[in-house]
Amino acid sequence: AVFPVDTTATGAILLAFCAADRRDSVLAEVGRRGSDTHALARRIDELRARGFARENDARQTGIVDLAFPVIGSDGDAVAALTVPYVAPSYSEHAADTVISAARRAVAAIAGAAPSP
Repeated sequence: AVFPVDTTATGAILLAFCAADRRDSVLAEVGRRGSDTHALARRIDELRARGFARENDARQTGIVDLAFPVIGSDGDAVAALTVPYVAPSYSEHAADTVISAARRAVAAIAGAAPSP
């Protein structure tokens, strides 16, 4: 499935950690579609400050999307790791445990990525 970049945690985390010119280009495109670019820019700033996304899934009730940027050697996101976390009442592990494991995975992925 394909979803607009501004409607998913994965898309937002990629925007938060991409090059500024790319982010500006995507924000302009989102604005042409009629979306609120100011709200998206605030969301991106918050995600960048936090370092990852922890957001309720817009399409699946009870799922919290945990999305982390995989940072390349140039300092920009080259990929994202997204974990669809099931609400705590159904999960065997606390969200903080999953977040820690995902951070370790992202670090391992980034460390294994070839240089350009």
